Amino acid sequence: MEIRNEGNGRKRITAAYKQYLVGNAQGEDKDKIIAHSVLVPEWVSADEWKEVGEEEAQRIKAAKAQTGTIEYPEEITATMSLMRMKVNDMGLTDAEALAVQTLYPEWETLWGRNLPEGFRLQHGGKLYNVLQAHTAQQNWEPGTDTASLYALTGEAGAEHAGTQDDPIPYEQMMLIEEGKYYTEDGVLYRGLMDAPNGYPNDLKDLPTLAEPVSDEE
Repeated sequence: MEIRNEGNGRKRITAAYKQYLVGNAQGEDKDKIIAHSVLVPEWVSADEWKEVGEEEAQRIKAAKAQTGTIEYPEEITATMSLMRMKVNDMGLTDAEALAVQTLYPEWETLWGRNLPEGFRLQHGGKLYNVLQAHTAQQNWEPGTDTASLYALTGEAGAEHAGTQDDPIPYEQMMLIEEGKYYTEDGVLYRGLMDAPNGYPNDLKDLPTLAEPVSDEE
């Protein structure tokens, strides 16, 4: 692997002869970035990339082709890699985060890593927010058994205002907020307090967090 300063705060990382660079190496093959060389900011570590041979490169390319993954020029792939590394530092809203969900790291790639409060990650096709700082572990899978650690970043909550006229369609593990309105099974509810975490329950079973709203209100 060769690293060359290109000026303007950038460097070029180039694979050895007959080798390829693979980025996002812990993800699935369809998500991996592969190129002969990449142009990246100077502060990006070369450890973010590994070299693979022709056989491994073709296997990854075949996996990407089966899913219709687009191959981009090296400058664009480097930018995408940088976004994956920095997306949790961008301060995106839930709606913005959901629009670029595929840039967030998969939970399986984070085992053993310290996750700060507010960190976002993907699992099972859903986006989650970390509720309290902890070290990710294989037996702490995001879901109903880890409600104190992860909350669902609900698409419905990002698309609806949470008013009586535009209530949020509730789904289990969603964070309930005081004063916002939710709907479930045709019933309108009002949040009574900011929930500390999501719950694997329907709203009718959470009377201390939400109450039905009568037609007269």
